[in-house]
Amino acid sequence: MRQHSKLLFLCVPALLLAAATACDKMNSINQHWYDQGETIYTGTVDSIKVTPGYRRVGMEWQLGADPRISDVVISWNERRDSVVVPVPRTREGILKMQYILDALDEDIYVFVFETKDQEGHRSIPQEETVTVYGDKYAANLRVRQLSSIEKLTDGRMKLSWLPTTGTAILYSVLEYPGPDGQEIACNVPNEESETLLEGAPTGSEIRLYSVYQPKDSMDELRSGTRSYTLPRLVREMDKSRFSAVVCAGDNNGTQGNNRYLYCIWDGQTANPYILHTKTADPNFTWPHHFTWDIGVPCDLVRFHIKPRSDGTRSYYDHQPRVFELWVTSELKAPLDDASYWKTDAWKADWTRVVNETGIPTAAVNPLDTWLAGWEYEIQPLPQRVRYFRLVAKANWGGQDVVNIGEVYIWGDDL
Repeated sequence: MRQHSKLLFLCVPALLLAAATACDKMNSINQHWYDQGETIYTGTVDSIKVTPGYRRVGMEWQLGADPRISDVVISWNERRDSVVVPVPRTREGILKMQYILDALDEDIYVFVFETKDQEGHRSIPQEETVTVYGDKYAANLRVRQLSSIEKLTDGRMKLSWLPTTGTAILYSVLEYPGPDGQEIACNVPNEESETLLEGAPTGSEIRLYSVYQPKDSMDELRSGTRSYTLPRLVREMDKSRFSAVVCAGDNNGTQGNNRYLYCIWDGQTANPYILHTKTADPNFTWPHHFTWDIGVPCDLVRFHIKPRSDGTRSYYDHQPRVFELWVTSELKAPLDDASYWKTDAWKADWTRVVNETGIPTAAVNPLDTWLAGWEYEIQPLPQRVRYFRLVAKANWGGQDVVNIGEVYIWGDDL
C-alpha cells in the first residue's frame, strides 16, 4: 500500500508538468491573435457593375447602412495604382454610387473594391475583371466598304455602298473638302446605299471611318480611317466650244483651198474636211504651229490625232510624223507679240504633254493602224488647261506642208 502511494505521488507532478507544457503550446499558436486584438471590418462593397469604354471604365456599386464608411478605395495593377472615392453619406440605408476612371491604357484590369472608415479599418475586398478598349482594338474594326465612286455629269460625286452585315456598325462618317476648301463631315446611316457629294473637287481626298459600340461598352468606338481619291469624269471635250487662236507666226491663217484649222474638230477626216496648209509657202517652214482654245478649262487625260482617211495609201505625204503638243491654262502675251510667239519664249508658260519623235510604220494591218490614228495618255497635270498648241516638225513625204484629219481631247471639264 505504501508503494502505491509513492507511485501516485510521483505521477501527479509529471501530469501537471505535461498539462502545463500542452497549454503553453496552445497559447503560442493563438498568441498573435491575442496580441493583435479584435479585427474590425467595415461594410463591403456590394452589387458591383464595371462597364468598359475607350480608355476608361464606368463603375457602379452599392453600400449598406454602415455609417462608419467614409471612403471607397479602388485599386488595380496589383494595388500599385488606386483612387479614393469619398462617400457622400447624407441619409441612412443603402447608398448607390458611381465613378468613372479615365486615362487608362488598353488592357485587361482586375479592380479591387474596399471600403474604409476614418480610423483606417477596411472591408473584405471584392474583385471585378474588365477589358478596357483602346487604339489597338479600334484599329481592327472594319470600315464600311464602298463598291464604287463615280463623278456624275452634273459635277456631283456618287458613292455606292456595299450593305453592312450584322449590327455592330452604328453608322459611318464621311469627311471631304467642300467647294471653298472647308472640311465637311456627314454621317452615313447603314441603310443608305448611295451618297451624293456636292462640290467635292476632283482629285481631292475623302476619308471614311465607321462607328461601333460593343454591347458591353459605355463608349462608341471609331474604326481606323480609309482614304479615297475622288475620280475624274473622263469624257471627250465638246468640240462645239473649240475655236482657233492665231498667234504671231502660226500657220492656221493661210490654208490651202479653204481647209482651215477648224476642220480638225468638225468630226470628219476625209478631204476636203481636213486641215491642209499651202504647199511650200515661203512664209512658213518647219516647225509649223497651230493653236486653239477648247472653250473650258479641263483636267486633261488623253489626246488622239487622226490622219486624212480618203485614199488607200498609208504612212505617206503630209500627215505629221514628228510633232509636239503643248498646253496652258491661259495666254500670257498678246497674240501679235512676235518676240514671244516666234521665239521659244512662249514655252516657259506652256507644258509639253506629247513628244512624238517619229511615228513608226505598222508591220501588221498598216492601213487600219493608219486610219485609227495615234492616241496619247497624258500624265496628271498640276492644273487644268484650256489652250492647245500643236507643233509639227516633220511629215512623211518631206514637203514643207501639213495636213491633219481630226483631233480628239478627253478630260474632265466639270
